[in-house]
Amino acid sequence: MNYMNKENTEPLTLDEIHDQLLSMMKKFASYCDAHGLRYYLVGGTLLGAIRHHGFIPWDDDVDIGMPRPDYERFLDLVEKEPVDPHMQVLSGDRGTLSIPFAELVDMDTVLDRDTSEYIAEKYQILHLFLDIFPQDGWPSTDAECESVVSQGKKYLFDIQNSRAKCFHGTTLAKKILKTPVVLLERLRGNKRIVHDLCTWAASVADYDTADYVGSITCVTGGMGERCDGPATRRLERAQFEDTEFFIPGSYDEYLRGKYGEDYMQLPPESKRQTHRMRVYRR
Repeated sequence: MNYMNKENTEPLTLDEIHDQLLSMMKKFASYCDAHGLRYYLVGGTLLGAIRHHGFIPWDDDVDIGMPRPDYERFLDLVEKEPVDPHMQVLSGDRGTLSIPFAELVDMDTVLDRDTSEYIAEKYQILHLFLDIFPQDGWPSTDAECESVVSQGKKYLFDIQNSRAKCFHGTTLAKKILKTPVVLLERLRGNKRIVHDLCTWAASVADYDTADYVGSITCVTGGMGERCDGPATRRLERAQFEDTEFFIPGSYDEYLRGKYGEDYMQLPPESKRQTHRMRVYRR
């Protein structure tokens, strides 16, 4: 529950959010270095590192990938030794998060998000966070990989509905049509669906020997999530704001697959959107 009275409190500016996220990134990276854990930037954070040498100016979140063996070890370690006294790690793998990856959350912040009106209250994250995505091995053939994408997206659709509020939608038709689906997935249970996805993704192929690797539990980029395994595993360092972080050796292949051949070009202003969230310090 969020008991903070925000009426007379100013939310953080985007620059202040970036400063806080960068501090969290540094603490996470230091923790990984101290414990010999591999990680690398993915998603918009990787795009920011390559195109802007830091945050995409209008972005307000952080995406980090961890090879499955390191991800599992990380989840074990933080139960005994937190990254920071003011931070917690939640994960779908351990039943503490309603989505199939992990988040490092800053308990000294409070977060409001416009999209929360569609998500049941008990599934909402009320603190600033870093997303941590397990990176799994993919099959060796295109046909098998396409099947992985199809199955992964089906799981994500089911998870989305298991977290949704009934009788909520952007149109009246959606409100009516999606309610039976939401009720069905509620009966199935969010934790069960997330657990099934995490277990299946980890079983597809071994990260350290697979020809292809990438995110399966959050396969929103489709085949663009899949990259050459040996190249990805050759980690490099790249500048991100005032610090260097690890990036996958396949960063160009990944960014082309996820954002298109012209990923170095800025999108039109109409598409430069944040995640519509407001962050407050406690």
